[in-house]
Amino acid sequence: MTSGTSDDCSVEALLPRAVTRLRARTGADLAYGGSVDPRSRYLTISALDGNRTNALRGMSLPPGHGVGGRVVALGRPVVIDAGTRPRYTEDQRDWAVLGEDISSVVAVPVRTGGTVHAVLYCGVRADNPVPPAAVETALSVARRFEAFLAERTMTARADAGPTSGGPAGASRLRVLCRVDAELEELSYQAGDPALRERIVAVRDLLEDLFPDTAPPTRAQPFGLSPRELDVLRLVAEGMSNAETARRLAVSPETVKAYLRSIMNKLGVHNRTAAVNVARRSSLLP
Repeated sequence: MTSGTSDDCSVEALLPRAVTRLRARTGADLAYGGSVDPRSRYLTISALDGNRTNALRGMSLPPGHGVGGRVVALGRPVVIDAGTRPRYTEDQRDWAVLGEDISSVVAVPVRTGGTVHAVLYCGVRADNPVPPAAVETALSVARRFEAFLAERTMTARADAGPTSGGPAGASRLRVLCRVDAELEELSYQAGDPALRERIVAVRDLLEDLFPDTAPPTRAQPFGLSPRELDVLRLVAEGMSNAETARRLAVSPETVKAYLRSIMNKLGVHNRTAAVNVARRSSLLP
């Protein structure tokens, strides 16, 4: 078991975890990400999951160049689908070539205080567009990343002096990040797939301790969590419990538990009614 790094909540420490989670939750062929240098604003790719080669690792992009550089410059997501690919032949090197053969990609910023600290990507190799649910999931993962970074800033202020914050929040962040790192290491060591699923579920519970940093949505009147919305979106797409479980990297029993909670909150008794209520309430398209 690893003893962790000196800063388990640094951008570089959090990137591999976010990338792994992004690919597991979207079902993308490839997920990767990089941090942004605070002075030069160059984006450097350092974490990959599902890659065929290591050609992308260490690649650096200036602001405005390539898909990731455009995200840094604009401060917003960039989606490039197979149908729009010819328009980006001059700067597609960070997603379509280098041996990965990605046809469509979504890249989202991780930002706090208006500054982009990192970029997360997910892409597909089939000649199809990125599914809308994948875009929403990528944004959700990025928001969780932002929540960790916001907590880290509060930790730094707490460490600076008693007037800048409280030690309880700082201690909580350190402990949670350390526990998450240990669970990640255990998931690699576990030989039993069922045990790995349970570890993933525990990590998801830890993640839920950090509130979403996005503006309040219309999900709040029903009390649906971001994870419950993820489940509901996949069910609305016609996925079975088993398919939803594979997409979210959890067990079918966990999906059933989410569905029971969703139906209880929406006041219905089956998944079809839950989807109908969610659509009438504009929780789903």
